[in-house]
Amino acid sequence: MVETEFVHGFVIVSQVQIDVAFLGMYAAGHLGDRLDLRLFLPAGMIGSGASVGLFGMGYFWHLHVFGFYVAMQMLACLLQATGWPPVVAVVGNWFGERKRGIIMGIWNAYTSVGNMGSSLLAASVLQYGWGWSFILPGALIALAGVLVFLFLAAYPEDLGFSSPRKKAQVARDEEEGRVHDGGNFSTATKLQSFYQSCDLD
Repeated sequence: MVETEFVHGFVIVSQVQIDVAFLGMYAAGHLGDRLDLRLFLPAGMIGSGASVGLFGMGYFWHLHVFGFYVAMQMLACLLQATGWPPVVAVVGNWFGERKRGIIMGIWNAYTSVGNMGSSLLAASVLQYGWGWSFILPGALIALAGVLVFLFLAAYPEDLGFSSPRKKAQVARDEEEGRVHDGGNFSTATKLQSFYQSCDLD
């Protein structure tokens, strides 16, 4: 009976996590378009690390309140959902359309590498108490958030480089200009010839 209730509760919590992560990522996409990415992304990372660390602190505080752990897990899911949309925006700002696919493919590999690495990290300190399996990863992600805040350049213009989007737009404009001026004379040349022919002086 107890095992059945535990499984039922676990399924409900897992479903709520998925819903919270989905809604959080949807909201983060809109916020990421309007807020400073250099502030938004680190804020999510530091907040995520804090919530994960608080989850682990429940072990040392001898908390046996199920609602506390559910709340910390929901908060962690919500804050972790702020990671992917800003990362996509930053990568899109730095790389053009032709290179974006391979860059995003390499970057997305972190989901697998990160899962394996974090599992090994959590297991390495499990002998000192399961709380450390949350506190240590949470502290590292918070530290990474501080580093992102200090060193992230969200736009190439921040470092004096030209934007790939602007380069692509200039190339498209030049291509359209060649198409429109495909004859022997450009539009400007034809207008100039017309005005010259009408000049009676």
